[in-house]
Amino acid sequence: MLNECPQKYCFCWVAAGGKANLSDTEYDSFEEAVSSDNQVIFLHGGCSRPLGIKCRRETKCPEDADMYEPFNSVLKRNGYPELFFCNPDTLDDEDRVKYDAMAKHFWESDV
Repeated sequence: MLNECPQKYCFCWVAAGGKANLSDTEYDSFEEAVSSDNQVIFLHGGCSRPLGIKCRRETKCPEDADMYEPFNSVLKRNGYPELFFCNPDTLDDEDRVKYDAMAKHFWESDV
């Protein structure tokens, strides 16, 4: 699961018919970015990570970075904690502690 793209649970994922800004322009706010004319329509959905940056979850190549970015509102709406789809090997120390507690809660509660 940690090697697969969680699609709608990743902030970079665009649903079919959705739009994303691929211009690599830096904006002063999120609102400015999403209202920009630099939008590309994703007819079939897909990843909107910055152009030229490959994600290990798509390429399956360990040399590529894991570009997964939790889409917190979608995770919460579907009952998943923020770090659910994160790869623990890519987390900083603080998030790793949170991940380990979450994993213990989820996987040991079924035993």
